[in-house]
Amino acid sequence: TGGFRFGHFYMRRIRRLAPALFATAAATLVVSALLHSPSMLARTGRELEAAILSVSNIHFWLESDYFDVSATTRPMLHTWSLSLEEQFYLIWPVMLLLLWRAGLRASLRWAVLSLAVLSMLCNVWFAEGAPDSVSSWLPDVASDGKSTLFYMLPFRVFEFAVGGMLALCATVTTQPGRLANAGLVAGIALIAAATVFYDEGMLFPSWPALVPCIGAALVIQCGTGSRLLASATPVWIGRISYSLYLVHWPCVVFWGYLYGPPGGFGQAFVFALSVLLGHLSWRFVETPFRERRLSLRLVAVGFPVLIACGWQASASGGWPGRIDSQFEMATTLAAGESHREYYGGSGYRDGHIGE
Repeated sequence: TGGFRFGHFYMRRIRRLAPALFATAAATLVVSALLHSPSMLARTGRELEAAILSVSNIHFWLESDYFDVSATTRPMLHTWSLSLEEQFYLIWPVMLLLLWRAGLRASLRWAVLSLAVLSMLCNVWFAEGAPDSVSSWLPDVASDGKSTLFYMLPFRVFEFAVGGMLALCATVTTQPGRLANAGLVAGIALIAAATVFYDEGMLFPSWPALVPCIGAALVIQCGTGSRLLASATPVWIGRISYSLYLVHWPCVVFWGYLYGPPGGFGQAFVFALSVLLGHLSWRFVETPFRERRLSLRLVAVGFPVLIACGWQASASGGWPGRIDSQFEMATTLAAGESHREYYGGSGYRDGHIGE
């Protein structure tokens, strides 16, 4: 339209993201209250608060490594990426507007490219932990370079910049044809390669993150008009993808808590359940709010209620009155150490988490 209003932009973002997040967070807290021990419920309450306040990435950065054993006991762990996205939404429009008003419209692409380069240099700079020149005013956890790079926004800027450059170059279109099909296939191949060959031992994001990012950019740029992406199944998956993202990890965590790491049947069941819940969330939560059939006043009411419930679950020590036995599994912040010390002993049964 040739104009931009922050209020409209952020209301659209809230309407798109908040309802499904709040619904998933509320359901997760209820299931956690039914299943988890007090210490685990208290931790879930803190995670819920961080997710609702869009600081999950900071919360988990301060607590533990994404890939330690406790990762499979944290039902809100995956919201770290949503928090990064929401923090990006606070910074990106302001930056573009300031550059625009400063008369640097022609320099927008160079500004984004410069930020991407600076972000990548920060990945290299912090790869072994915070340098001595800055470590004195950072938390001790910053000495863990791998976790710092993974969770914190400055080290992810170059990934967002790939999408930003794609948006700024939107006037360059790729017409359907052999070249576009080749680019689409190449993009899918890059994403698949990262999915198959990357593991928790890899320093990420850093340079390896360019592979799936460039792959995603190729899919977006070359996928216009593609029969592959326009068919019913990919379109449906795209529609439910946000809700599917929200619900899949709590399903994995609660299954693992009850039955241990999922085998073939467990994986199939968790997959099917996640897709079903994702579809229901999209149909009955996302869509009514996005189409304005439900008012955002419900979200405004839900915000303080969820924060209060999360705080109360944490402050009370996980509502210990729910259970008769006060047996506690060792789920401290040093979960990796607890695993090494207690695995096969106190708090574990049949190779997975005990009651």
